[in-house]
Amino acid sequence: MKAARHITFGLVAVLALGATLTAGASTGGADRIEGNVGSCPDGNQLVKVDPVRAGAYEFDGGTIVVSVDGKAFNWSLEGEYGVTSVYVKGGPDTALYRYGYSQGDSGLKAPTSPVNGRQTGLSHILFCGQEMASDNI
Repeated sequence: MKAARHITFGLVAVLALGATLTAGASTGGADRIEGNVGSCPDGNQLVKVDPVRAGAYEFDGGTIVVSVDGKAFNWSLEGEYGVTSVYVKGGPDTALYRYGYSQGDSGLKAPTSPVNGRQTGLSHILFCGQEMASDNI
């Protein structure tokens, strides 16, 4: 019984450490949203990339750099803002990636097709966020 508790405690500690090390990454993949999301729901839109192309996209307070690799993309943010969510439209639906305050991520994709399960292309991307408090920088 003691061995099982130690293993469980060790596993919890490793999971907590992993969560700490990946704090900038999306919180567990993307959620599917049916239909199109045209703007950030909270009004905290930093950048809309439409159509999706590699490049540097400026906003008041920073720049988001996007690189595209087929049907996936990577992004990084330069500035004192943090991205709290990224909406990726492709096919009939939208993928939502949620963050604490992130300044980059990789391998983001639109949702797969609900009809055939294949990966859809990238239609547009919304970056939502806000200025980071000094304790988040």
